Amino acid sequence: MAFDFTVAGEPINVSSSVVKYTTTVATADQFTNWTLYKADGSILAGPKNGDDTDVGEEILTFTDAYTLPIGTTVVYVKADVASDTAALDTVYVHTAAGAITAKGANSGKTVYTTSTDSTVLPPAAVITGNTMTVSGPTIVIKTAATPVASTIVVNAQDQTLAYFDLDATAGGEDVRVSAITVTGTDDDDGTDPYADLNNFELWGDPDNTDATAQNIRLETSNSTVLLTDVGGATPKLVTMSFTFRTPLIVSKTAASRLTLKADVVGNTGTITAFNVNAGGDYTAVGKSSGVTATKTVNGAGQNRTVAAKGTLKVEKEADMASAVQIASSTTGLEVMKYKFTSAYEAIDVTEFGIFCGNNSQIGTACTTANVSKVYVYADGALIGSTSGYSLNATGTASVVLPSGTLVIPQDGTKYVSIKIDVPEKAQVTPTATALVQIGLSVTVDASATDADDSDNADSEDDMWGDSASVDNDYKIVATGSSSGAVIPQTTINSLGTTVASQVFGSNGMSIHKGVLTVSLDASTPVEVQSPGTDKEVLRFNLTATGDDVELNALEMCLSGTATNNANTPTGTLSLKSPDKSTTYGDITMTLTTDYDAYWTAVVGAADYYFTADGTTGTKCVSFGDNEVGDYAVANTAGSAMEAFNLIPAVTAGTTKTLSLFMDTTGIAVNETLQVIIGPNSNTDYDVATASGIDWEDSSDTNINLSTTKNLPLAGAALRY
Repeated sequence: MAFDFTVAGEPINVSSSVVKYTTTVATADQFTNWTLYKADGSILAGPKNGDDTDVGEEILTFTDAYTLPIGTTVVYVKADVASDTAALDTVYVHTAAGAITAKGANSGKTVYTTSTDSTVLPPAAVITGNTMTVSGPTIVIKTAATPVASTIVVNAQDQTLAYFDLDATAGGEDVRVSAITVTGTDDDDGTDPYADLNNFELWGDPDNTDATAQNIRLETSNSTVLLTDVGGATPKLVTMSFTFRTPLIVSKTAASRLTLKADVVGNTGTITAFNVNAGGDYTAVGKSSGVTATKTVNGAGQNRTVAAKGTLKVEKEADMASAVQIASSTTGLEVMKYKFTSAYEAIDVTEFGIFCGNNSQIGTACTTANVSKVYVYADGALIGSTSGYSLNATGTASVVLPSGTLVIPQDGTKYVSIKIDVPEKAQVTPTATALVQIGLSVTVDASATDADDSDNADSEDDMWGDSASVDNDYKIVATGSSSGAVIPQTTINSLGTTVASQVFGSNGMSIHKGVLTVSLDASTPVEVQSPGTDKEVLRFNLTATGDDVELNALEMCLSGTATNNANTPTGTLSLKSPDKSTTYGDITMTLTTDYDAYWTAVVGAADYYFTADGTTGTKCVSFGDNEVGDYAVANTAGSAMEAFNLIPAVTAGTTKTLSLFMDTTGIAVNETLQVIIGPNSNTDYDVATASGIDWEDSSDTNINLSTTKNLPLAGAALRY
């Protein structure tokens, strides 16, 4: 019980304080040492004892003098409860009106409840506290649902087996625990725990009532706790007894967690759950009363299966690099990313191979001169050789790491990336179609009798990307950090088991002296437009990186609802600089000559215009060069391409901007028109390019790949 004493005007000197308490069942003399305290623990008055042997009200008159300052002072009433009180006995504290006798410390005048009332001594009315119910020490030990059922490995030290939560919050006092017996349930019904687990320890906070939170090994009377067979049929029970050198103190206001740990020394497949099995399996008394606590338990614990070693799963990471074109002198480009996941123990990876293939899935090396260095990163940090690894003539590199360099934490992950450097332009040998694919080596049996992979071919790509029904594995050397066992390569794959699984390399990438990037220009036409002759419908940029670039072919298709069926259309479709000072290509809009020649799939029709009527395949047109080995172009009906007037060329490190102008006369209100740089989707007609643009760098190698950056490229949907 606590009272608020509020003093105004001057400090007061209290000479008498009358406090009453009323009991039920318990007698008044079972509550002793009644004392008035300040919040800081200093005594104001008392102690006094109740001497009435009856049940009911007892009056305590404190004549100790004390001074209260101006303001509010909280005064606490405390007492000792006899050990022979019974659970559910009650007591409440109260005061009568006028129970406090006091005078002003300066004036010496009697203190009243207000400055204008000289008749009522404080308090002005009866004050009654809450009823307090006597409760003896009570404690429950709960075996937590975590850690969840799992596998542990041989040689693991201080392995966590169970958590025990000691909870005394339902009782009336802190509890002292001096001994605990833990039971193990062996579902194998054998003697496995004797062979597999020893050196059991309990860790926790010796006293969670103080201000210091700890998690330390709790000292017991025996230095090493071992299992004892207590018999039983199925399941077999074993126990371990912990007698603490200093009893644990468990707060009545907060639970205290203990952790059961042991060393794993054998591997006989033990399946064991640990718990505190019954209230009689531990010793607990009230810290103050010394009375035996009411003890209960709950929770069965979670099974632990002992295995010989952990596992390693290697998957391609979701954000691995896409297929791209790579320019000469590119450095530190990430081409592949893997996700390494361990189970049961930490895994130490010390060796693996890297293979650079030509994306043919036949184990053929890439053009190794196009990759000057290969680097390995783990979670973004460079590991292994800081100067990188060089590919040998067969497209391979061997990565050997000191133990501890690449450790995948128990039941955790690490992300392993492969990055490359590309040599300078003069050393790059691009090819028109061959792609580079880089990834981890796989195990490839060189003979049918090679059961242990000892004579594997070195780092090939034959199995990368095979279906999940094919049993493929990575050629990785890895060891369990706890077990010390080598992880079988037959289990290092996308599943981490011997079940049929997958292995992966990077997406196919191409390496060039220079590369082309296509992008929409910020000033490309957008939103609402007016129809007419020579109207700009698309503006786009060509950027060259690493080398000069020129176009061999440019293919564009139309989309939208706009049609133009005028009988006598005029005007020209033209590819120009935005200021119209340079013309790169044009097609004159007439019914009988050029027009029919350059829309893919116009077959003798007389009425098809630039915004065609929707007939399948009639909405694509292309420009190209007429160089030997590039595209054949002609100005006759039925050909698929119009010759460039001037071949668009871009100097390395610069950007050239082009615009497409059209005659949009006759397009109706609210009809739409969109130009897309890309191939005709209808393969029955003359498809010129793979992605909308065929280009070359200074090697004169035609690059007609779907990986040209940003292609296909769609202009804005224009509304008229």
